[in-house]
Amino acid sequence: MKDLQTSITYYRERLGFQLDFQGPDDGPFWAGVSRDGIGIMLKAIAPDVLPCPNHTRHEWAPPDAHIYSMDPDALFGRVRPARRVVRKEVVVHRRGAVGL
Repeated sequence: MKDLQTSITYYRERLGFQLDFQGPDDGPFWAGVSRDGIGIMLKAIAPDVLPCPNHTRHEWAPPDAHIYSMDPDALFGRVRPARRVVRKEVVVHRRGAVGL
């Protein structure tokens, strides 16, 4: 995304998310928004770099999409029965962050 604050505002005002965090304090480029126990991490990119999937920029790069949950077991339980396609196993990090 080109403008983090615009994205945060969109997620909050149009989609009903809450802002969980943003940083660093001296020039935020990273934030987390959540709704209904599920969060999405947002990251700003340089103005001269167009948004695109990581693998199109660097063949070796993993996907750059992250969700987080305070209850990762419940999240996984909701995804698996719905037969959602999970291309990569869920990786649980400290404080409940989940990377796909």
